[in-house]
Amino acid sequence: NSSNRSIDIVFFLVWRNTYLLKLVHHHQRLYIKYEYGVFNNIKELNEYRFKDYLKKITLQGKIEIVREEGYTIPPRINTLEIDSDSPIMANNIPDSIDTLHFGMGFNKPLYALSTNLSLTSLSLGHYFNTEILPGDLPVSLKTLIFDGCTFGRKLRAHISFSNWQFYGSSYNKPFQKGALPPSLTHLELSEDYNHPFKEGDLPPGLLVLAFGKFDQPIKLNQLPNSLQYLKFGPLWNHPLSYYNLLSMSKKSILPNSLTHLDLSYCKFDQVLSNGDIPSTLKCLKLPKNYNKPLL
Repeated sequence: NSSNRSIDIVFFLVWRNTYLLKLVHHHQRLYIKYEYGVFNNIKELNEYRFKDYLKKITLQGKIEIVREEGYTIPPRINTLEIDSDSPIMANNIPDSIDTLHFGMGFNKPLYALSTNLSLTSLSLGHYFNTEILPGDLPVSLKTLIFDGCTFGRKLRAHISFSNWQFYGSSYNKPFQKGALPPSLTHLELSEDYNHPFKEGDLPPGLLVLAFGKFDQPIKLNQLPNSLQYLKFGPLWNHPLSYYNLLSMSKKSILPNSLTHLDLSYCKFDQVLSNGDIPSTLKCLKLPKNYNKPLL
C-alpha cells in the first residue's frame, strides 16, 4: 500500500507539472498572438475577448479617447497609436502608456499630454504642424520623433529629453537658442535641414549626431567634446581640418571623443592627412568610390 501511494503521488506530481507546463505554453502563445490589436473605439476594445493579452493597440476613426462612460484602456497596454485627428483631452491617456504614436492625420495641440508623467516616447505623424509650446510635453519624455512630418514651426526651448529624431521629416528651420535641451544625447536631423551651427548651439553632452542633406562646413569647436558618433548625408564634402596661418598648425574639426565617423553616404572626396582624424576613432566609413590617398 505504501508503495502504491508513493507511485500515486509521483504520478500526480508529474501530471500536475505537465498540465501546468502546457497551461504556461498556452498562455505564452496567446500573449504572442494577441499582443497587438486595432479598434474603432474604447468600447470595442473593452468587449474584446483577448484584451488582457494586449500590449500595443491602435485606436482609429473619429473618436475621443477614453470618453465612453465606464470604459478604460487595460493597464497592461503600454503602447498606444492614435490614428485619427480627434483632440486629446486632459487625463484621457492612462498612466500605463509609455509610448505614444500619432498617425499621419493628427494635427492637434499637445498641451493635454503635460500631465502624463509615465510617457517616455512620443512620435508625431505626417500632417502634424501644430506649434509645440514650452510646458506642452511631460517632463518624463525622453524621445521625441517627427516621423515623416511636414512640421514647419520654429522649435522653442523645451523639456530635457535625450533623444530627438526627424525620420523622413522636411523640417528646415534654424534652432532657436535653447531649443536643443542640455540633456540631449541623440540628435538625428531631417533630410532637408541645412542651417549652419554656431559654437555652443549643440548641447555639451551630445553623443550621437546624424545629418541628412546638410551641406554646411563644420568649423572649429562647433562639435561638442562629448560626441562619439557622427554621420554626414549625401551632399556633405568639406575639409575635416583647418590650417592656422598664424600658428602654422592644422587642427581637426572633429572632437577627441569621436569613435565612429560615417562618410559612406556622402560625396566626400577630400584628402585625409595626418591630424584630420582623432586618435580615439575606432570606425571610419568612407564612400565606395573614394580614391584619395591617405597621407
